[in-house]
Amino acid sequence: MNYSYKPKEKEENIVENETVETVEELDELEKVGEVEIEKTVEAKEETVKEEEPKPVKNKNALNAKSIPQGFHLLNADSKIIMTLYKTAADDVFIVKGKDAIVFKSGIKWMYSQNDGASTVLKELDIKF
Repeated sequence: MNYSYKPKEKEENIVENETVETVEELDELEKVGEVEIEKTVEAKEETVKEEEPKPVKNKNALNAKSIPQGFHLLNADSKIIMTLYKTAADDVFIVKGKDAIVFKSGIKWMYSQNDGASTVLKELDIKF
């Protein structure tokens, strides 16, 4: 068999032209994609700046100041509201001068007072 293959020149040129056009199209798409990505990132940054919440001070919040036996609970004016004494149980404190305890229930701090006739239960906003 004496056969040899000779490709046509026209087909080669067409393939080369398509390849060149495809590369050019890819370059254009990459440029457009970069511009769109930059615009999207800028838009997200602007949105984040607008949505930043302003801190709100809670006048009922109590700040805990550590003392050797437990904590002093201070109000916004730094006045001692109550003194808490540590107990053997974690997150349970005795309130000085009252028939009451402060304990943690889930993520909330609760104040429970029993005067013999009724029980008072209220939530406290304590920052340790």
